Amino acid sequence: MMYRLLIADDEALEREGLELIVKRAMPDMFDIAHAENGRMAIQRADEMRPDIVFMDIKMPGIQGLEAVKEIKSRHPQAKFVLVTAYDNFAYAKEAISLGAKEYLLKPAKRDQIVDILSRLVEEIAGERRKREEELRLSERAMEFIPLAEKEIALSLMLDPLHDHHLEPLFGLLDLQVICGCACIISLPVKEDGVIDIPAAMGSEQLYEAVRSRAKTAVSYAVIGPVVGRWIALFLVNSDEGKPFFTFRTESLQWGKELSSFVTDQLAIRATLGLGTVRSGIDGLRGSFREALYAAASEGAGPLQLFDRLSEEAEGAAEGMELTVLPRGDDTDRQLDELQEERGRRAKSVLDRALEYIRMHYREDISLEQAADHAGLNPYYLSKLFKLQTGKTFIDHIIRLRMDKAKELLMDEQYSLKEICYQVGYNDPNYFSRAFKKATGVAPSQYRQQNELSARADQA
Repeated sequence: MMYRLLIADDEALEREGLELIVKRAMPDMFDIAHAENGRMAIQRADEMRPDIVFMDIKMPGIQGLEAVKEIKSRHPQAKFVLVTAYDNFAYAKEAISLGAKEYLLKPAKRDQIVDILSRLVEEIAGERRKREEELRLSERAMEFIPLAEKEIALSLMLDPLHDHHLEPLFGLLDLQVICGCACIISLPVKEDGVIDIPAAMGSEQLYEAVRSRAKTAVSYAVIGPVVGRWIALFLVNSDEGKPFFTFRTESLQWGKELSSFVTDQLAIRATLGLGTVRSGIDGLRGSFREALYAAASEGAGPLQLFDRLSEEAEGAAEGMELTVLPRGDDTDRQLDELQEERGRRAKSVLDRALEYIRMHYREDISLEQAADHAGLNPYYLSKLFKLQTGKTFIDHIIRLRMDKAKELLMDEQYSLKEICYQVGYNDPNYFSRAFKKATGVAPSQYRQQNELSARADQA
């Protein structure tokens, strides 16, 4: 990996001598540029964006410390080594205040220069690795966010009593649910039961288009998948300082804009139902039922507001609670499809994780590695694992290892030590304890029991 080094000194011999030391001691490691004064140093820094700058403090025109200030303001990633012929405490103090990494007295010794450069290179390499890891995690997070949002939406629609697993999911999205409201996009359906959307647009393209548009909201929008004829969206307010009325006004404007987008730009004759603003996670569920009621209502215009319908309808007081969702054949079918979609989604990502574990259970694998392979957050995979299999991640690996150990114990050509290593353990004693804990007998006893059983069968 090449690093960019800028040497700023008004004495050509100093610059050339420093370059010679660097090239001999650390060949092919630096792309080196020179500057003979402070102004040129600033210009060269803009051209090359240096990783490291050796700056002479005393130069004609713009002084070294002034140049450092200017370069640092433009290129904060640069590491500075200040060089001077004067052992001046005031210079050293100001250099430190500017964030200089080192302070060298002329004439600097070769070993000093190499030592400083080696330490700075190591520091820069570490920072690059950290940035790359942050970028990788950021990209992974961007992949995970739609999955988390879909799980949140499906849970809000289908799980009336379980908030304990939703709070961590909202937390992963950095959301605290102060209040929020739900929106249902009810898509038109053809006579054959297929949703009536433009031929060139599939369900996934529709989801991406709606998600992209909904994300322009002032508050955070959680977007559910396209299931049957529905798309559920939840607008969440995490700002404790925002007045309830202000959020309601924003949500109405958001609903109008989303309705216009679906109708005019996507050319879909959909109806949008908007629930009232309610507090907390359970309030989002109530708002979903209201939005569903509004979307199913026959009314003028593509946007139906539950609170407006309630005001207009006789017996509005009972309608506002909606503790029981109006049911019909179509609603039942849609809810069944939601359940199936949720199951399919969970199964596909879990299958990827299970396949990874099956291929690597002999290795020292972690929940984080399996989650990364499946494209999930580790917390979400852990929760999904327990929900779908009834076991923890570690319990599943242990079961796979023990099943394989039992199979190998049936074959006398393998010693207990060989079996231990083949199923992923490094310590035969630990393997024996783990096997006994899982089966109730030690590996040697298990082998003996099977030998006796085999002889009895032959007799």
